[in-house]
Amino acid sequence: MIFKGKKGVFPALLFFCGALLPVAGNVQAAGVAVQPAGMDKKVEKTTTIQINQNIVVVSGRMSLGWIHGDSNELVYDPGTGRKISELNWEIDNVYMLGIGGSLSPLSWLNFNADIWFRVNDGDGEMNDYDWFLDSPEYTHWSNHPDTDLTTGLMFDINAEMTFYEVMGSKFFGIAGFKYDNWEWESFGGDYVYWGVSGSFPGGQNVITYEQKFYTPYVGIGFKSNLSETPITFSGRIIGSTFVTAEDKDQHHLRNLVFEEDFDSGNMFAVDLSGAYNFTDQLSLLVSYHFQRYDEMKGETTITNLTTGAVTKVDGDAAGIDHSSGMLSLSAVYTF
Repeated sequence: MIFKGKKGVFPALLFFCGALLPVAGNVQAAGVAVQPAGMDKKVEKTTTIQINQNIVVVSGRMSLGWIHGDSNELVYDPGTGRKISELNWEIDNVYMLGIGGSLSPLSWLNFNADIWFRVNDGDGEMNDYDWFLDSPEYTHWSNHPDTDLTTGLMFDINAEMTFYEVMGSKFFGIAGFKYDNWEWESFGGDYVYWGVSGSFPGGQNVITYEQKFYTPYVGIGFKSNLSETPITFSGRIIGSTFVTAEDKDQHHLRNLVFEEDFDSGNMFAVDLSGAYNFTDQLSLLVSYHFQRYDEMKGETTITNLTTGAVTKVDGDAAGIDHSSGMLSLSAVYTF
């Protein structure tokens, strides 16, 4: 299954919802079962349903994580490839709240869906560099410590297919789709232009910037219980060469909007977690998630909000990338 472009989120959701429909019919019995500890901070309820002699396992989870990272916005001269501008947007000290669920209609097949929202603005800042001369030294620099993360959203839907089991461990292939959306607003700050220093008024909105990534992916994962211990490990590695992305930059002081679309990008991500099961119902786990979107380049469309004039710059006129890591201390409870 391949979902590409900004419309890919909706077919993915329809696919997952369609997988849930069989649960509604022919229910014979229900009970409570323990689901192996998953990723991130979770309070998880697991239910088993018997349908046509198959045991369907349904689980839900809530998650809490702490994320850090950065995104880069780049501008190039498409004729020479020379970098003429770079903006570094930080994600620092941001907490994320997650909601998710899983459905296992067969012993070897598991469907998962998770969505994460930021719950605070964080402590990130933005640095803006410009090269108006063909020189390794920048000519303009501005720093904006008052930068808020106004949107932080991650969505992931996938299917896990077990292909090998041995001694309390299982290994599975993964196919899925993920969507990431980040947006910042920077206010005030200081600058040095051609060696002349100055400041922007405090609280003045200088730049608003947004990134969106749409990623079909494949990968491999594992879950393992240490023999005769209450400890469980799990993890996965996923990747893609079919990332599409878009961004939007509004320079409020210049009344200009820069918009770009990108395709054929690369993504790599790793998840690892370890759980300690105190009882059949209560577990604690620590997990870490890392993801990286390599730089993608594309064309630029510039809109002058004062005159309405629209200018398109062909070639590799802009670049975009992102990387982030999320750490979580997790509680898992089975009712």
